[in-house]
Amino acid sequence: MRWVELVRWALPPLAIVAGVRAAKRRRLVRAVTARLGPLDADGIVAGAGAIALDAGAQSVLLLHGFGDTPQSLRGLAHYLHGLGMTVRVPLLPGHGRSVAAFATSTADEWDASAEAAYQALRSRGGPVAVVGQSMGGALAIRLVVRHPEVASLVLLAPFLSLSRPLELGARWWRLASLVRPVLDSADERSIHDPVARAASRGYGVFPAPLAPQLVRVVRAACADAPRLRLPVRVVQSREDNRITPAGTEAVVRTMGSPEIDLIWRTGAGHVLSVDHGHAEVWALVRDWNERHAVAQPTATA
Repeated sequence: MRWVELVRWALPPLAIVAGVRAAKRRRLVRAVTARLGPLDADGIVAGAGAIALDAGAQSVLLLHGFGDTPQSLRGLAHYLHGLGMTVRVPLLPGHGRSVAAFATSTADEWDASAEAAYQALRSRGGPVAVVGQSMGGALAIRLVVRHPEVASLVLLAPFLSLSRPLELGARWWRLASLVRPVLDSADERSIHDPVARAASRGYGVFPAPLAPQLVRVVRAACADAPRLRLPVRVVQSREDNRITPAGTEAVVRTMGSPEIDLIWRTGAGHVLSVDHGHAEVWALVRDWNERHAVAQPTATA
């Protein structure tokens, strides 16, 4: 009887907590939906779809970040295309869709999407360069380690270090889901330029089940970094609100690349491809790709 009484007393407050939690989640999801607008016939947010631009024999694969979309790389994609390069920016699985779809996507799916996009470019026969931003940088490292024929690699604010809260969230995500299944991760410091920030098609939310998926990608990329055998340029802002300079420097020191160029920017946040000074960042990508237009035939260790 004692347990029955305890359950009877516990149920009402638990129901209230569950109701409040569900209400908060609904409000957050509604806010995201209102900001991004309705989905199209394919279930994709308007302006968030994949980008495919055909031109010359040299190709560039651009990979966007966690919770973001190809929109964050659209300007860079058209800039490179204008220089005569064929460009692909795949929409990673779960991204640019409903929050529910985002919450159920996985690290393996993101990795497979990057691989498929690369293989499609490689089938054209010319050299392929890879550019990854944020989590896309981590995916890019994994990709080029599997493919030593890639011509060059540029990492824009690569997600290569883990904060303590993210590590704890990955370990206890089931418990976190009971309290806050979807977290508000929007941060104006990610994009200093208010116009670019308003144009973003990123969610600005972090579903708790994705914490271990993101951690898997980052840890795998860090483990692969010593196996890099191609020229790498890393560009990051010292004012990056997501990735610490020390964290990036620590991973860069482990890279096995024969040529590493680490460039620090100021006046911008995490999403370098659209923030203040983005034209200079685009030029850094162009310069690196032009310098390493011929594929490197060396093998991985």
